[in-house]
Amino acid sequence: MRALFQHGLFIVALALPVSATAQEPAVTVGENGTVEARMTLDASESSIRDVLDDIAGELAALSPDVLSVAVVNDGKCQEVSRRTRGLLRPFRLKSLRCPTASGWHESLIESRDFSAYSTDWSVIETSDGTEVIYTIETDLYIFPRPLVTRTVVQSAKGQLMELARKVVRK
Repeated sequence: MRALFQHGLFIVALALPVSATAQEPAVTVGENGTVEARMTLDASESSIRDVLDDIAGELAALSPDVLSVAVVNDGKCQEVSRRTRGLLRPFRLKSLRCPTASGWHESLIESRDFSAYSTDWSVIETSDGTEVIYTIETDLYIFPRPLVTRTVVQSAKGQLMELARKVVRK
């Protein structure tokens, strides 16, 4: 059994979904535990943005452990209340998600479970396809950072692989 962190949650699971595409995301971990996952997809920028823009639907579906997402528009941004599977009880967090020049930035407003939570999705057209960069900085009050970082790496890979399954041209 191993622990997994999936888009703002910590769970115990037996396995991570297996890739249906040939390419795996490239993942790097910064000294502070920030995880960056990258993948170039044979998909249009607009099809990728459509999935990532639908935070309570398509984006939430990239992680099977998101239990619920509620969104309230706040000007150009969205206030996001998320409930995810936790180790002993669901974890909750509230964040602010705003558009950026290349995608979206989400930052923690409040949580009794997360001491840090920040994500960035960037979508960039290149000559080889559309590059998707997913950057996550997360820390939980009750779990050691190295454990959280390891599980965030697996989660980021899983979410990009699921995104690829949804949008890659056949």
